[in-house]
Order: sequence, then structure tokens, then C-alpha cells
Amino acid sequence: MAQYSLTASTLDVSQEAILVDTSVLVGAFLPGDQFAETAKCFLDSAECQLIVPVEVVVEAWGLIVGRGKRFDRGVDLLTWLSYPGNADLIAGSTSHFPRWNDLTRNKQIDVVDAVLLCLADEMSKACRLRPPAKIATFDTRDFLRFVAGRLRFRLYDLRSDDIY
Repeated sequence: MAQYSLTASTLDVSQEAILVDTSVLVGAFLPGDQFAETAKCFLDSAECQLIVPVEVVVEAWGLIVGRGKRFDRGVDLLTWLSYPGNADLIAGSTSHFPRWNDLTRNKQIDVVDAVLLCLADEMSKACRLRPPAKIATFDTRDFLRFVAGRLRFRLYDLRSDDIY
């Protein structure tokens, strides 16, 4: 049997880092989305580090290209992500899977939301972020259930501009 190894990567995280949820990318890249204007404005004017987990990219691609039938806009998303300074991509580790599975199964939340929650929590602790990292989203439903809990993160509701 042959071995295949993945190299770990390191990301410098700023105190103002914001993790970007799928709803923001879909809003910005799927024409006609109800949050299109706000999402584009947020991505274009963000003066802080935007961090996008690969799992979010995969989910956004599925919604833009699969459901939305807009391959051209999916390619635009990938092009935007590949342009230096727009966002930092980060890949989750398979070692985090048990935690994602636990949140998804026991709290019945979306797995990509579980990835974002765990990543924000781990990043906030490891980088000693005070206040904790923000998750920017238009879909606060799953995240609001954890705001006052033990996970370290802040929620940035782009619909209302509120931070929880």
C-alpha cells in the first residue's frame, strides 16, 4: 500500500479576522440572490482579514452551480478566491471531524455551520483572539443557538449589521 501525506499549513490570523459563511459567498456570486447587494458590498469593502474554509467553498459551489445553474458565477467565485488579498482559504483537518459530527448529530445543525463554529472557537483560543473571531453570515439560525455557550466566537449578522 502506498502512503499519501498531507502537509499542515499555517495561517497568520489578525485580531479582526472574520470567517465567511456560505450565505455570504452565494449572495455575492449568485445573480438575483436576495442578499446580493449587501454581500458584494461586504466583500468589496472589508478592511479586515476574511477567512474562508474549503468546506464553505464546496457548499457555495453546489448552491451557485448545482442549484443556481450558474457555472460562470461559480468560476467567478473561484477566481475571486484565488486573487491575493481577497480572502485566505483554510482547510479543515480530519482530526476535527468527531467534533463536527458531535455538533451535527447532537445539536442537529448544518455540518458546514459546525465547521465554522469549531474553527472560530479553535482559532480564537489558539491565537488568543480577544474578542473572539467573528463569523459573518446572513443565516444566523444555527449560530444563534451557540452565542451564549462555551464556544468562543462572535456572530456578525449581515442582515442587521448586529454582532452577537
